[in-house]
Amino acid sequence: MGVTKAENGFYLFLSVDLINSTLYKTKDPDWSELFINIYNHTIKIITTVWSRAKVWKILGDELLFYAKITNEQQLVDALESTTTITKELSDYLNKNSPKDIPIKLAFKTTLWSGLVASSLGKDSSKWKYLNLVVGDFVPTNRSLDFIGPDIDTGFRIAKSAFRNVILIDAKLALIFHIVIPQFNLNAKIVYFDQFKGVWDNQHYPIVWYTKDWTRLIEGFDYEDKFKNKVIMWIEDDNNTKLRNVAELLKIFNQLHKTDEINDIFKILKIKSRI
Repeated sequence: MGVTKAENGFYLFLSVDLINSTLYKTKDPDWSELFINIYNHTIKIITTVWSRAKVWKILGDELLFYAKITNEQQLVDALESTTTITKELSDYLNKNSPKDIPIKLAFKTTLWSGLVASSLGKDSSKWKYLNLVVGDFVPTNRSLDFIGPDIDTGFRIAKSAFRNVILIDAKLALIFHIVIPQFNLNAKIVYFDQFKGVWDNQHYPIVWYTKDWTRLIEGFDYEDKFKNKVIMWIEDDNNTKLRNVAELLKIFNQLHKTDEINDIFKILKIKSRI
């Protein structure tokens, strides 16, 4: 699939990754039929609830989607759709997972963003945050593909995702904070971590979004804190130290990362409030 300047713009990327899938496959001899049904239903839910979303690719038990965003309303719709998708996928797994298998299947969800172009062009001020849209790697693939620093960041930070919450990249979280006033009610910076190659290896703010923080924290399982250091941090009496996402503006200013936000606002025709 060839690409042109028509594909240039601001994109959101969605990852839904099945938790405990490897262990489950060792416990249920009929796992293949169940997983195929889960994948098919997941694709149907996501592309129905969020009509702009298109299947990007499937990596093992991780399903990836992308959507081009061209205005403020589509941005608002994306957050609402992802919230609905997270709940519907959780409900589906709870209802359709065999009750006699003591392995709890769940999805962890990551939503991230990036400016995309068909070529990096000659503007040296933007090359650090432009990503490429490509279509030549797999000639029979009808989907677009993407490479670049933001694409890598999404896959890196996804390790900090957790079931039934939405992990949102810091840039997108700041945009949501500015554009959607009620976003702050449900989003928090839960941790700061370092990811290889991301932000010059400086500490990166991990943002989780959920509409019920009390239920989330009370629902941690015994093993959760040993598998996810974010949970370890929260459980060690640090849940009162979860930070307001408004702090992202200060972080981006200090790290001189606001130019990209302003470029995104221009594309979406949003008046900059930075």
